[in-house]
Amino acid sequence: MKRKKSVIPGFGLSFGIVMAILGLIVIIPLCSLVFFSLKLSPHDFLVTVTRPRVLASYKVSILTALTASLINAVMGMIIAWVLVRYDFPGNKILPFIRNMLYRRSDAIVFQTKSQASLMPRYLQTNSKIILNPISSELPEPYSGLRRKAIVTAGRLELQKNHSMTIRSFELFHKKHPEYILEIFGKGSLQSELENLVHSLDMDDSIKFMGFSSDALLHIRTASAFVMSSKFEGLSNSMLESLCMGVPTICTKCGGGGAEAVIRNGVNGILVDIDDDIAESEALNKIVEDKSYSNHLSNNALMLRQSLSLETIGNEWANLLFK
Repeated sequence: MKRKKSVIPGFGLSFGIVMAILGLIVIIPLCSLVFFSLKLSPHDFLVTVTRPRVLASYKVSILTALTASLINAVMGMIIAWVLVRYDFPGNKILPFIRNMLYRRSDAIVFQTKSQASLMPRYLQTNSKIILNPISSELPEPYSGLRRKAIVTAGRLELQKNHSMTIRSFELFHKKHPEYILEIFGKGSLQSELENLVHSLDMDDSIKFMGFSSDALLHIRTASAFVMSSKFEGLSNSMLESLCMGVPTICTKCGGGGAEAVIRNGVNGILVDIDDDIAESEALNKIVEDKSYSNHLSNNALMLRQSLSLETIGNEWANLLFK
């Protein structure tokens, strides 16, 4: 019988070497310490472990480990940031090294087809698309009369493109002045976005909600959820909105997250980045045509099972163990 291929090539050998080294330099010495300490009376043990020299060794060990961890955290972050942010002599070889290592893998997992398409074709043949799961604690779909509120959620940063959402809502608000926009999240652009709201004379209709543990409850009962990102993977807020049956509008942005789960006009609406008119018209259609809104909601709810922890967990299990 052909031997089953290991998920991690060389795992058995490397695991054996690590355990042998661990046993020789850690486990055996620790066992000898335990064996020796059992010979001591409680009083002698207490005297031994509280000697000044022993206490000093505790201090040296703990402080050294803490210092090393902090240095690794800071320097590791800086090095990783430099590697992906800047061009420098020799950095062109990094993708080649990455691809060479990836080529030896049994599979490469991506969140979306758009992300997989960025890799060389010979790596795409070994790729697998596995979406993010939704939490088992996600609130149940709302069946009552929806609030006259549009909701968006995300860091107040350039990537999330909240300015588009604000401009689109301002156009929508001219026809539907009874609606409000709730923006959940914080970030460096909050003052700039607040100034934009003020310049549009929308202070009473657009609310900055900050971070809130109740955000999902607000999204659940809203008339629509909007995500206007310039680039995005699989937004958890978007997935949660869809899986609660909230009519959802997203931009066709870099990363392909929205297009991975939304079929335009079927279970959600896709618009181009910075197309304020298209986004405002999508909002109009959702609030004015209840049958269309219900159509989007009912189809979006089908994602709840396909994105459940059990379903996504099984996809990972099938990849790793079969």
